[in-house]
Amino acid sequence: MDTDILTEKIIGCAMKVSNTRGVGFLESVY
Repeated sequence: MDTDILTEKIIGCAMKVSNTRGVGFLESVY
């Protein structure tokens, strides 16, 4: 898998969590 694609997927997942749960959680939540 291309590094750019993997990075995009990881950031996208983190954004979904942030949008759903809000901000202010520890890194392990993301």
